[in-house]
Amino acid sequence: MIAAILTVTSYSVPFVVLVAFLPIYAISVVHVQRTLAYSLFVFFFLTSFGMRLYLSFRPVKVLTVPVVLSTSLTVAGLLMLYLARDLAGIIASALVLGIPHGLNFPMSTIMLSRGGTGLSERNVAFSYFSAYNNIVQVVTGLAFGYIVSALGYRLSFLILTAAVGGAPFLAFLILYVRPGGHTSSRGQGPGDTGL
Repeated sequence: MIAAILTVTSYSVPFVVLVAFLPIYAISVVHVQRTLAYSLFVFFFLTSFGMRLYLSFRPVKVLTVPVVLSTSLTVAGLLMLYLARDLAGIIASALVLGIPHGLNFPMSTIMLSRGGTGLSERNVAFSYFSAYNNIVQVVTGLAFGYIVSALGYRLSFLILTAAVGGAPFLAFLILYVRPGGHTSSRGQGPGDTGL
């Protein structure tokens, strides 16, 4: 359950920001025309749906590599967005960011379903998971709006990139490292993390 929550958080936070602010960022920072700015979602969802289609034909058995890949691509795509100076740069970042968008939610639900619980417990877990995801989405949009108001778009996206990049490291420390520097076996079983 913990791994599913961490994975869906790394999915929800950046993508709520992208859905709310990507066109505004493109218009304000790169000075893209409005019609083109809103067309960026075509590229984003093209790779997102492509990944979900791929997963429907080739289900993932071991989730560790896709989770690491997804987080790495999210950080790379956000960094590309921060560094973008023209429409082509933003399109490239949208294409990259669509890949983890297509991967993370299906992987999170797979983690929950493999959690080793019975059907009734799994239904409860999915309910809590859905509620958590909705709360994260509401809070993220509101918080990022305040951050943008205070710091501007470019710096706000850099902070988002650092947060998404640092979150997996923090999760590793929480799940696997005990006080005193020793590694823990906690999270190693399929019932704990779903990995």
